[in-house]
Amino acid sequence: AVESIDVVTYPEYGSSATNVTFNVDDQGGSSYEDEGPMMAKHTVSLSYRVGTVPHLHDLWPTSSDTSGGGEVTLNASNVQHWYHSPSTTSLSCKFGALEAVLAMRAPGGMVACPLPAHEAGLVSLHLVTEVGYASNAVQFLYTPPLTVASVAPARLAAEGGAQIIVTGAGFVDAAELACLFRPTTALEGAATNADTDALGDGPGHHTVPAIFLSTTEISCTAPAVAAVSMVDGNGPAGWDLRVTNNGIHFTLPLHIRTYSRPRVTWLDPPYGPSVGGARSVVVHGAGFRNDTGSIICLVVDTTTDTTAYFAGTYLSPSAVACALAPPTGLAADADEDDGGTPVRVRVSLTNGADASIDRSEERRVGKE
Repeated sequence: AVESIDVVTYPEYGSSATNVTFNVDDQGGSSYEDEGPMMAKHTVSLSYRVGTVPHLHDLWPTSSDTSGGGEVTLNASNVQHWYHSPSTTSLSCKFGALEAVLAMRAPGGMVACPLPAHEAGLVSLHLVTEVGYASNAVQFLYTPPLTVASVAPARLAAEGGAQIIVTGAGFVDAAELACLFRPTTALEGAATNADTDALGDGPGHHTVPAIFLSTTEISCTAPAVAAVSMVDGNGPAGWDLRVTNNGIHFTLPLHIRTYSRPRVTWLDPPYGPSVGGARSVVVHGAGFRNDTGSIICLVVDTTTDTTAYFAGTYLSPSAVACALAPPTGLAADADEDDGGTPVRVRVSLTNGADASIDRSEERRVGKE
């Protein structure tokens, strides 16, 4: 009787399914009637598979919209033979119950899988070898197409640094969530590069990580506008803003117009009381405008680095009226050196963001 068969294989020499025939000879044995040696030969057919089982470690990106397109890159082990001999072996990617698609080699020993269309939801992604060995599963998320509806503030200082809020639908809390800023050369938002250009790769393009707030709201920091977006020497035109959940699929753009931050040069009057109610102060400078949002006057206590915010009123491109009150806690130091306590006055044209830069006038409080 045949009790066991050991088969030794060498995966590095191939991974094809093979059929092997074993001839088992019972010569020397005896029949159950003990009438002499058994001369019959028995044939045993054994089908075996040779190869290694892939193992998935991580992937990028972790999600796609339901339309598919693009690729997902997998960090996998036990795929070295396929990676170095793709013409003699095959490797497939299987998304849930969809038909498997052929994998492709990616730089650094990675595996790239074309993204098929799929309904929204989590799916299990496997790698499958040509002889049917399947890897462990990683979860991949399909989401409805991402959309953006509005951005606040709608105008930004060209110098950058403002925190903006983008509203829309379908935002995903993922590491790849980002805002893409593309400079524009026309006030109505025509991009500097053709639509066929790779998003994020053109001159002056900036991809900024976004902060997930909810599925309908994210936040990101605006970069500075590069010189490429200057319009006839009259100043920067703005940004086309797009959002991505995965670095592959981007929304249609929202246009953000930009302006140069105002500059404060002097105050009238340059001093005021350290206690009491608000006093009207005219802030003189350049670059003030009334088409960007609510004007806010900021009073910065230079001793504690705290800021108070007050409503401002547009008077002209060179003047803004501010109803300023002394910051809390100034009374104790108001008479220091008989000159009062200095505070810094700045002006924001966009609801408190992008305050004036360069020379911000100091105002002494404590002396009339």
